[in-house]
Amino acid sequence: MVRFRQKLDRNMKIYIPKPLREVGFKDVIEIRPNTHAAAIYPEGTDISKVIQSLELIIQDLKLQAGVKRYG
Repeated sequence: MVRFRQKLDRNMKIYIPKPLREVGFKDVIEIRPNTHAAAIYPEGTDISKVIQSLELIIQDLKLQAGVKRYG
């Protein structure tokens, strides 16, 4: 799975990498934060599609956590 690491700039703002802007993360994005993570998606995205995507990300994170735990 693709992973982006992005630092905040000197104005404490985040830059959205070009590959993300090219697939729709440009004009307006929605951010749903929690204590340790956030869901970020283009404005107007069907919430069921966001949930499907998050489920895939969660599966990947669980696999990664299992590898670290047992590897």
